[in-house]
Amino acid sequence: MSYRSGLYPDSKSSFDPNFINLDMGKQRKITTTAIRQKLHQYIETAQDKKVKAIFAMVEEEIEKNTDHWNDAKFVAELEKKEKAYRYGTAKIVTIDQAVAKARSAVKKVKNN
Repeated sequence: MSYRSGLYPDSKSSFDPNFINLDMGKQRKITTTAIRQKLHQYIETAQDKKVKAIFAMVEEEIEKNTDHWNDAKFVAELEKKEKAYRYGTAKIVTIDQAVAKARSAVKKVKNN
């Protein structure tokens, strides 16, 4: 995947921490989405040793962020939302409404 694919929009900024050097020193802005795609592709094909090293760097954070059932605040919020749903006070949308809203948001972004 190269910067020509549209994942690295051009910018006139002289310094931006979101910039990285690609393709013989040309500065291109790389989006978080592009970084995630590149990391995912890399991890899928990387040697086991490298995958284990990457995991070791982020293991503590992964464990901290995925143990939601021991997070009292998360559980309380979930119970609050369940109660609102059961009593009919929650704002509910159909899947069709959610898809329409998502498409509208995408269209808005594309037009800007």
